[in-house]
Amino acid sequence: MPRVEAVTSMDQLMEILASDRIEVAVSDEFSGLLVIRRRHLDKAIRPLFPVLQHIPLYHFLHERHADLVPRAGKVLQDMAASGELERLREAFTAHMINTAGQ
Repeated sequence: MPRVEAVTSMDQLMEILASDRIEVAVSDEFSGLLVIRRRHLDKAIRPLFPVLQHIPLYHFLHERHADLVPRAGKVLQDMAASGELERLREAFTAHMINTAGQ
């Protein structure tokens, strides 16, 4: 890319995209959609699919909870395997985005 512009916030990124000062913005889907809905930019901006990259997320616990790491890891693995984790993520995402523009 010949020109990359850094911004300090997701709001700023989406505003300059909506104002046609840049042509492409790169963000995670959730944050981008949340800002678009909250700032009522739905008509000016739309996400493109497929995603560029999937980035794994990790859970972190304070060292005083080190004894919980194996149990928490097992619960998260079980939730992922059953589809529960994805269902919760989708429900949370939908709720946050649907209530963002209100």
